[in-house]
Amino acid sequence: MNTFETFCLSFGAVHTSGLYSPEGHRGWEKNQSGPDDVTRGQILDHLHTGFGKMSLPDRLSFSSASLALRSLSLENDPNAGIVIGLPSGSLSTDMRYVESLREGYPSPAVFSSTLPSSALAEIAIFHKLKGTCRVIGERGDSGLGAIDHACRLLRIGKLQRVVAVITYAVEKQDRGSSLTGTGTPPANASFGFVLGKKPHPATPTTLLEGTWGCKRAQDSPETDDVYFHEVIQLLTKRKSGSVRWGPHDSNGVAVEIKKDV
Repeated sequence: MNTFETFCLSFGAVHTSGLYSPEGHRGWEKNQSGPDDVTRGQILDHLHTGFGKMSLPDRLSFSSASLALRSLSLENDPNAGIVIGLPSGSLSTDMRYVESLREGYPSPAVFSSTLPSSALAEIAIFHKLKGTCRVIGERGDSGLGAIDHACRLLRIGKLQRVVAVITYAVEKQDRGSSLTGTGTPPANASFGFVLGKKPHPATPTTLLEGTWGCKRAQDSPETDDVYFHEVIQLLTKRKSGSVRWGPHDSNGVAVEIKKDV
């Protein structure tokens, strides 16, 4: 459990309720059922031929990070890095690769995405981020753990800005697998936050302060995507407020969102 004070310089999210960024909230098109159907045109204003070839975790992670970076470029900044939390790791991609092995034709295209760090690479290369990068892939606690680690990197001066991404991505056919573990949300989603030690002069900045726990409450019926969605909604509406998740005691998780500074 760590208390922190940091600044949210930008944000983005791909959620069942639509797309979020500092520009506002947009719902899905009639022919789209949710995050799995996100298109390049909804995320980027220019061509990126690799978008459609990305695995599901990579595509969702790239999308939320890119929405957060639409109005804030961190290109070639050695003090800007990435931390990604993947509670389900690259489970679905791993399972597709195993299937290709069983069929006798190992897939090179799938193999390149069997490491959770492939999502990190997609973001870093496209947006030219050159600072420290970390990926946390483990059951249940990777979301809160990624934010906690991002704040640590800011606190110790390792980075000045961090693109913190939390992605829940499991393909439909794998949701019944025992490998998904606890803490897997009922739907896929990805949340991106650009966090910094100081306000940024080129963008509206929101002060976040509170505690982020690295461990999910064992008796909590909710997964932490609910918590991140509430934070994103307040940021989108530019409202001050407090969001709490987990038990209402010292083991809970809370963040105070203060008005633009």
